[in-house]
Amino acid sequence: MEYIQTIITTLLSVVILFFMAKLLGGKQISQLSLFDYINGITIGSIGAELATGEWENSLKPLIALVLYIIIAFLINLCASKSIRIRRFVEGRSLILLKNGKFFRSAFCHGHIDINEFLIESRINGFYNLNDIDTAILESNGKISFLPKAQARPVTPADLNITPCDSKLHAVVISDGKVLEQNLKSYGYNKEWLKKQLQKENYKQDDIFLAVCDRDGNCYFYPSKNIDNKNDLFQ
Repeated sequence: MEYIQTIITTLLSVVILFFMAKLLGGKQISQLSLFDYINGITIGSIGAELATGEWENSLKPLIALVLYIIIAFLINLCASKSIRIRRFVEGRSLILLKNGKFFRSAFCHGHIDINEFLIESRINGFYNLNDIDTAILESNGKISFLPKAQARPVTPADLNITPCDSKLHAVVISDGKVLEQNLKSYGYNKEWLKKQLQKENYKQDDIFLAVCDRDGNCYFYPSKNIDNKNDLFQ
């Protein structure tokens, strides 16, 4: 009987959480505000309590779960209608760096230290801080960067040219293993791939990743077994 009860309450909690997600709308983890994150944890905890609790005590977590969903929906609805409420619930963007000057107060309000800022800079391709014009800590915790004019990539529009469309690449070797289905989908086989490897003087086991396009172009990325234990960024 206890197992049947657990199955019923688990299915019930799953159904409620599914409709909750539909009601509140889906967001990626990186897009969640602090309120969404805390609310999601709380609702998930109540859902787990509903699934594993005693049948006689299931009504309380069920009511709490429904109330949390309604409150979260109303707050999100108000936030979508009012800028002030949105700023209060989701927070506001903070300028961390502008014109070569850091804003210490923004680092304090955003609870971020300089090391985290440097990590995000490198992740976004900025190894030289002089290339950054403005850095903004967004309300979802991500840092967006505006590069200086001389550091931003040149676009075809800058050069008044019309480039050819990019070709979709298929992975044909992954970690030294040939993916035959991907080869066949592009009209190739293992013999064709072997010839491409021989042209570049590679062996299959040396290749960590290989991709090809429908025009017969193949690109190989070998691996090296070198263990570099030095951390140049700490």
